[in-house]
Amino acid sequence: DALEDVRNGFNVGIKPELSLYGSGGTYFLNDRNKWNLLVFKPEDEEPFAENNHVSLMEMAFKGLGDIQGITGHSGFRKGIKSGEGWKREVAAYIIDRKHLFSVPTTVQAHIRHPYFFQRCPKLKFKVGSLQYFVEEATYVAIGLLQSTPLLKYVIILSVNVGSEIAFLDMYIMNTDRNDANILVQRRHNSEFRLIPIDHGYSLTDCFEITDLSWCWLEWKQIREPWDPSLKEKVLR
Repeated sequence: DALEDVRNGFNVGIKPELSLYGSGGTYFLNDRNKWNLLVFKPEDEEPFAENNHVSLMEMAFKGLGDIQGITGHSGFRKGIKSGEGWKREVAAYIIDRKHLFSVPTTVQAHIRHPYFFQRCPKLKFKVGSLQYFVEEATYVAIGLLQSTPLLKYVIILSVNVGSEIAFLDMYIMNTDRNDANILVQRRHNSEFRLIPIDHGYSLTDCFEITDLSWCWLEWKQIREPWDPSLKEKVLR
């Protein structure tokens, strides 16, 4: 059980591991052997929230260390405020409860750890989204930058796989589907599959997209007729 393994890791001194990527706080929770098992995104560390590490570092650099963000502040996307993204992460998984689109299991979590208290002494716990870490996967963005089988896979991507990602994004009104928000995983039968992640900018109160909102707009497979079975799966 991943939760129990993470607890055991906490008990032997394993700390949450802050990701170096992204504009919000994202933590890898590991077992005692430091294997990534879960991904935690706390409410108070989302962009423009009071404990967002990126904002705090920028303000400290500018000599404004006494100024903090506020949860509920307007965010990067219209219709989504800071502190609301993690709820949308959970909602995206609930919508995909039939696992039609391969959204990793995501739930609400309350987490306590001394590492968090050192940074935020007034907090009793952190609340946010907790998602299973996808093993043996990499970002589509990395595959496109390297000469790897991932690049070949994206190029020959089937209409069905591409349309599943597109359908999900339109269905949940996702405004942030870039190629760093899609994982590619090799299956045991040497086939690949796409796994959509990072749905904090979906289900917006104000739906606004640009040509950069959906990376799959550039995939030539999307211009092909979609398989009618996709609609049947969704309606089933």
